[in-house]
Amino acid sequence: MLLKSQQGMSMVSVLMLSTLAATVAFGALHTAVTQNRISGNFQKNLNAQQQAEQALFDSFHRMNQYIRDNPTATAADIAAIAVNDAKDTIRNNHIESVQLLSDQLLLTGKGGFQHDSVSRQAAKLRFIPGITSTPITPFEFALTGCDSVNLGGSGAIQSYDSRDPNAVPTGADVRTVNANSSLTLTGASPINGNVQVRGDITMNGSAHVTGSVRANGNIRLANAGAIITGDVHAFRELTIANTLTIRGEVRANGNILIENGATIGNGIKTKGNLRVTNAPNVTNAVLVQGNITIEKWIADGNGFKNKSQIFYGGTTQHNFGTRNPALTVEAVELLPNNETDSSHAEFNRLCDPLNLPSLFQNAAIPNVPNERFRVNQAWNKRKYEFNGSTGNAYFTDNADSGFALAAQPFTFGNDKTPTFFLGGLDIGSDAVVFIEGDVRLFLKQGMSLRDDAQFVIKPNSTLTIITEGKIEIKGSGRFRTAEGGSSTPEGLVRGKPVLAIYSNYQSQNATDNGILLSGASSGLYAAIYAPASHIKVSAGNSFSGSAIGKTLSIDGAGFIRYDQALKTVSPGDNTGPANRPPRLSFGGF
Repeated sequence: MLLKSQQGMSMVSVLMLSTLAATVAFGALHTAVTQNRISGNFQKNLNAQQQAEQALFDSFHRMNQYIRDNPTATAADIAAIAVNDAKDTIRNNHIESVQLLSDQLLLTGKGGFQHDSVSRQAAKLRFIPGITSTPITPFEFALTGCDSVNLGGSGAIQSYDSRDPNAVPTGADVRTVNANSSLTLTGASPINGNVQVRGDITMNGSAHVTGSVRANGNIRLANAGAIITGDVHAFRELTIANTLTIRGEVRANGNILIENGATIGNGIKTKGNLRVTNAPNVTNAVLVQGNITIEKWIADGNGFKNKSQIFYGGTTQHNFGTRNPALTVEAVELLPNNETDSSHAEFNRLCDPLNLPSLFQNAAIPNVPNERFRVNQAWNKRKYEFNGSTGNAYFTDNADSGFALAAQPFTFGNDKTPTFFLGGLDIGSDAVVFIEGDVRLFLKQGMSLRDDAQFVIKPNSTLTIITEGKIEIKGSGRFRTAEGGSSTPEGLVRGKPVLAIYSNYQSQNATDNGILLSGASSGLYAAIYAPASHIKVSAGNSFSGSAIGKTLSIDGAGFIRYDQALKTVSPGDNTGPANRPPRLSFGGF
């Protein structure tokens, strides 16, 4: 009976075990299918991500190719071609959006496959504008004093154009470029151009300015009887302390003080306060964002021609003007300062745009003797000549010995003119040195031209002096167009100044002049480039051309005549930066 009751249990056990095995098998199968689907989705998302990135890289390469084909392209031009011309309808791979923010491009790439996963990827690209090989023209201004300009005496600062005798004599601009650099104008030295100073301006005497006057610091005008034909703008404060005439506008960000009866032709505007202690003659509007302090007799007088146009934002006296608390006066903008940080890409770009120290450092300068060669007395008819056409120089050191010198290959910047190398030159007595052709002298220890000595620059010839020493022209030392002639060679020959001086001399103190023009010489024409040297022009020595120096000091009765033709001069073939097309810099995802 027991045996019969156990019949069929084996079948049940087998079925149970089979069911359990099937359950495990189906569970494993489900897990495998799920994992497969997860892997498939991950792969699809990864593929979509890769396609979105590929869209960005394709666009990046397409934009770079466009830049190579169009070197003058702008950021807007680049953004316009960032999007694909046509979508890939199978891969759905394209640039979905482009944003241009200043010089930055924000791209969104979209990638994936049709009816499958879609991914988006953003990237940042920076547009770096290209640099064209525009020649540097360092002589755009009549006078540039990196630290200061001091003008005294009675000599005028004028301009002319050696290419055109009928040119209008304007544009003899005077400037300083370093932060807090100053200009002092004394005596009766008029300026036939604009004045731009990065520090303070002080004007005394009776000098006129045919142009505008701007300063990043304070301006003090005490030049009685002087006339300024343009505007006077001070970034800080402005003081008018004498009876001069300003035909333009007077504007300052700080306070304005009028201490004397000046004539102002185009109104007064200040973001600070206005104080008037003597009756001026003012035409047009007076706008004072702060307070007005004025004596009653001045307020009641007729010095202010347009009293209905006098407005102030603070307080006033004697019911002078109309109050407008919301009054805002437009600010005087800063003139750009010279970049004095040596790590900055534009270091010293205003004071030394040629970067003279690097030109000397990169030049392969041969061994040059320290001794200065002396040239004295030509009464015995000995001939001293530098000939750029033949590359030879012939002259004698004394009555019994001769000296010959050959020009050597030399690259200075991009100028490859063969060069004569000397320790220096001392030219005195009545010696005469002839220059024929394009002559370039490298004078390690500088040069002295004194007494009645002459450089005779022959017709169609030029002289360029490169030096690390001082240049001194004293007494009646001079440059002439012909021996014994009275005219000074000037202008350009084949695009070069008749006389150019490039000095890397470093002035050590306030009296250490790297360029000295003194005595009674009738004049000098030169393009002088000495950004680390003090330049001093004194006595009756007139100077034509252009000058850049650490400081400029000019006194006596000599005239300064700026040659506008020098604006076209670029030393060498091109001393500007090399051509570089615009480019894109990848800034990350």
